[in-house]
Amino acid sequence: MKNIFSKNKKTNAPKLNRNISRRDILKNGMSGAAAFSLRSMATGLPVGFLLSGAMPAYAAQAKDQKLILAMSDDGESINCYAPGTYSSDASNALSTIERPTTAQLGTGVLGTINGNDVTALDFSEMASFNLGDTQVDAARYLSYLPEDLRERLGFFHLRTAANGHPEGPNVHGVHGGLTAVNGRGVEEIQSALMQEMQLNSLNHNSLLTTPMVLGNGRGLATLKNEGIAITRYSPLDIKNLFLGGEASVDLNNMKRLYENTIDSMYRDIKQNGSTAQMNFLDAHALSRSQAVILGEELGDLLSSITGETNTDQALASVGLIKANLAPVVVIRYAFSGDNHSDTDLSGEVAASIEQTNAIVQLWDLLKTENLQDDINFATYDIFGRTFGRNSEGGRDHHNSHCTNFMFGSNVKAGVVGGVEAWDNSGIRIARASGINSTTGLMADADISLDETLVAYCRTLMAMQGIPEERIAIRLPSSKTVYGALKS
Repeated sequence: MKNIFSKNKKTNAPKLNRNISRRDILKNGMSGAAAFSLRSMATGLPVGFLLSGAMPAYAAQAKDQKLILAMSDDGESINCYAPGTYSSDASNALSTIERPTTAQLGTGVLGTINGNDVTALDFSEMASFNLGDTQVDAARYLSYLPEDLRERLGFFHLRTAANGHPEGPNVHGVHGGLTAVNGRGVEEIQSALMQEMQLNSLNHNSLLTTPMVLGNGRGLATLKNEGIAITRYSPLDIKNLFLGGEASVDLNNMKRLYENTIDSMYRDIKQNGSTAQMNFLDAHALSRSQAVILGEELGDLLSSITGETNTDQALASVGLIKANLAPVVVIRYAFSGDNHSDTDLSGEVAASIEQTNAIVQLWDLLKTENLQDDINFATYDIFGRTFGRNSEGGRDHHNSHCTNFMFGSNVKAGVVGGVEAWDNSGIRIARASGINSTTGLMADADISLDETLVAYCRTLMAMQGIPEERIAIRLPSSKTVYGALKS
């Protein structure tokens, strides 16, 4: 496995005689990586420091932003309901966008979102509400998202230029525009994010150099890192990794794990280290009681996993990040799935209700774990669904309009880009607009329609704290939309 970390910040601190490397640990598979990551979790010490005594080159320890990236190759219909796709002007192309009708779905309650009853009108009727300080018009069901989530929720209109499921790898690689670490070759977005986050990491809090991918949905099977398929795990696999008995990592032994690790570190630093390393150890090591509590909390979290649902994905994702196993976790999401034959759009409505509740549940979980400022969330789709309906009543693929969204502590709530009329487009009706990189608005666009996918990927990198000089190497074209982020 290539070691990308050699390009990271250097330290003049003496190297300790740890007699262990990332490669040695990973030879034992995922259980070996998980066991070592728990040492970092139990002690509060960065992986790099545990391995070699390397200390971050900064004065005050800061937390690195982690990422849950939700991906789909089906094309999700949230682009038909997002802010920017509604208009009360009958002459506007947006007024012809087709949505569920009470004539087909009735007027009864179809489900609930965040405790609010949902009917067909919540999808067809527009509501005005705030995303942060920005007032938007969108499907009424989106107004049921928690207010504190909407304070950091941003929607991004873009064109992926893909129109079929097999084109997923092309979009993941930004049509060849996303380079490898050295600026040559091609990489995929989930792996480039992971690599750059590790290169930019202050704490080296992960052994792995590939994202953790959860679920077996279409599209996730094609994900690669440096051209090699990424292994997928189910939420139950993650539960069993930590709670599965003799073959699993033992969360009940956090006190002993803490004591053995700290004792070994003190001996090694005393013999081979420096005063600075000893001071770092004293300043950043957790207590024994903290280690035990962290183990119990992780055990409680993972023990709630029962299958492969959205809730299980959320629990496994947060558990992996809490255990410092990977800073990027990829999950599957679906607001409609591939709904060509969704005659009355009832499937779209049901999936949208379920997925919106999954977002709310993830947000609540992040707050419960006090991780809402440490973990960002973003979606990544390969195309949207058509605004109009096909002859069967469902939606086809839209190669020129897709809506992704993100939330995080550094996301400026609101809408990036928008939708413009598109002549002779059939049931696609309209397409994404260009974007102004400074404001994020449609007006005075300096990012063309064809550059919006690159701009989104650049903005994801910036959201994760990756510096512009590295973004420019990985994605040399287009611009970063800093108007989507808090300054």
